[in-house]
Order: sequence, then structure tokens, then C-alpha cells
Amino acid sequence: DAVAIAKYADGAVSEPSGYAQAMQRERDMMLSSLDLILANPNEFIGLMSTDDSNSKGTDKFIAGLSPREKQELKEDVVRSVNDSYSKLLAKLQGNENNWGSKTDFGPIEPQSIVTVKDAADELANSLSPSFDQATASVLKVRAQLRLLGLHARIIDYRWRTSHLPDKLQEAIP
Repeated sequence: DAVAIAKYADGAVSEPSGYAQAMQRERDMMLSSLDLILANPNEFIGLMSTDDSNSKGTDKFIAGLSPREKQELKEDVVRSVNDSYSKLLAKLQGNENNWGSKTDFGPIEPQSIVTVKDAADELANSLSPSFDQATASVLKVRAQLRLLGLHARIIDYRWRTSHLPDKLQEAIP
């Protein structure tokens, strides 16, 4: 039944996106690995980042930090990652037209690692994946659901009136 399909599509689009919840879980998982990264920077920096991080000496810099400096680094990374994700999640709560806009939420990538803040920015950038392709995929699915709902309404209109609507608004109750 076309009306049931339209209701399904409307319901699926109106429900909160599981994408935002998945991003929150991703953030939590990444932050939970931070202690391991700080304890063994040589093992993890190369796995999670680009060759730039290794050439900048991020792993050696972190390995040479005192426990107090590592705690400061951890707090800076957690703050930065949480801030980046909060901004991105806030964007996802807004109008879908803005979801695909290119906005950099992360810290500026340092050219070299000479301070704890530089190392924190480098780690935060490495821990924060790009969500551009995932966002585009979610937007595509939501657009397809809207088109499904519209198509179902057009079919229902045609069944009820024996002709197609002259304007799309005629098919939308």
C-alpha cells in the first residue's frame, strides 16, 4: 500500500539518526585507547596516523614526557576531541542542508612537535577520523527515503484520481 510506504519513509526520516550515536561510540572508543597510546607511543603513533606524525617525532616527544606532562597531554587531547565531536554532533542536530558543508572542527595540525600542546593537537587530529564520506552516505540514504515517500504519495494520488498530479504539492497531503 502506497500510504503505508509513505508513512514508513516519513517515520524513518523523522527518527534520530543512528549516525550521531555511532559517532559518540567511536569517540568513546578512541578516548579509551589514549592511556595505551601514551604508555607505548612508539607502537601506536605509526599505526594510527600518517607518516607526518612519525617524521615530526611525535612518538619520541611523547615518550620523553614526564608523568605530569603526559597527564596534561591526555587532558588536552580529551578536551580537544570532545570539543570537535560536540561541534560535529551539534551540526548533525541542525538542518541536514548543512551536514555536508566542509567545516574543520579539529585543532590546527602543528608543523612540528615542540610543546605538549603541539603533541596534543597532533594526537587529537590523528584520533579524529574524517566523517565526510560517512556523512555523505547517511545524507544519500535520507534523501532516498524522502524520494520513496514522495513516490508513494504520487502513486497513491494516481490511484485515487486516475491521473498524475500536475504539481508535486497536489500529491502531498
